[in-house]
Amino acid sequence: MSSSSDDSAIDHRIQEVMSHLPRYWWADGAMLLTKDTGLPRSTVHDILHRLHRPSYKAAIRITHAIGTQLGRKISTEELFTFDGSYPTSLRDLTECRGCAYCSQEPPLNP
Repeated sequence: MSSSSDDSAIDHRIQEVMSHLPRYWWADGAMLLTKDTGLPRSTVHDILHRLHRPSYKAAIRITHAIGTQLGRKISTEELFTFDGSYPTSLRDLTECRGCAYCSQEPPLNP
């Protein structure tokens, strides 16, 4: 994939959310996400490790799979960001009761 000046403009919190979901928190979480999305294993790996930007199709499929595990529909903005902000805190999105990720999360600005 060719690199452009905005390749790093999109970021995500997929792994942080996955760590709150029993289906994905084990070592084979990426493999299960691959199965749940129908995306190639290399694509999921590259997205999770920030080696390339996700396509629209990949972002939608990942969002759907994560939402299914959360038990509700979520928007892509809950997982992917251009400016480092998300509409819902990780704690509220995952209904976390306190973990290392959520205890270090800065509060959202209204």
